[in-house]
Amino acid sequence: MTDRKLYDGINTDARDIAKVIQPGDGVAYYVDGIFAWNSAEIALFPHNWHVTITVLGNPADVADCETGDLTPWQAAAWVVRQKARGYWRPTVYRSFSLMDDIRQATGPLIMGEDWDSWVAHYDDNPNRDYAGEAAKQFHTQSNMDVSEVYDMGWPHRTKPIVVPPNSPSPTTPRWPFGVTLQFGNKGNAVLSLQTALSDSGVYGVRGIDKDGIYGDQTRTAVHNWEAAAQIPQDAGVAGNQVRNSLIHAGLLSADGVPA
Repeated sequence: MTDRKLYDGINTDARDIAKVIQPGDGVAYYVDGIFAWNSAEIALFPHNWHVTITVLGNPADVADCETGDLTPWQAAAWVVRQKARGYWRPTVYRSFSLMDDIRQATGPLIMGEDWDSWVAHYDDNPNRDYAGEAAKQFHTQSNMDVSEVYDMGWPHRTKPIVVPPNSPSPTTPRWPFGVTLQFGNKGNAVLSLQTALSDSGVYGVRGIDKDGIYGDQTRTAVHNWEAAAQIPQDAGVAGNQVRNSLIHAGLLSADGVPA
């Protein structure tokens, strides 16, 4: 498993982050509160996967549970609301020394199964030091923070598709309506997505491997396709918007079969 870098900061940090971030790295930003990023700031990162943060308890990938933001009990209630909205594993951001509070507040909800943790511990060491954390914010400076992400599927917006071993597959690849594809998925639906992207002719998308495995190359190609098709980016997740755009471009049939 390869760890991933994630950069975050307040709205005025966006341009500084854009100077150092690399394609394939992640960027996290506030969607509400006084430090919320605007659309122009978010648009600086077309080749990165995105993580959204709320300080007010609104829908997002992460609830900021720090002094002045959500309390542990408010963050726990937010986790429950997010799961009711269909989000598989919402994330709570919390300082290393205060993790006991949020663990108590979430009660029977299990970290790593019902919710994820993004832990702040500024020791300038990217190695995991809190058992089960999905990401660790290990470095801070005046214009950005840097985290290491250990879970390649994070943030877990939807439950991964589990393909039983040795399950029979149809000979024609097909991406069914309503199926969301993301990093780590395997099978004919992924092959259908890859085939459509490979035939697109779009730079940074065309000619990708068609191996039925949703890896780094496929995730980057999805990012680039979203930018070319002018549809919202979703951290490398390919959902109905990506599927519909490929259908409209004549690269997929309405049944999800590569044209």
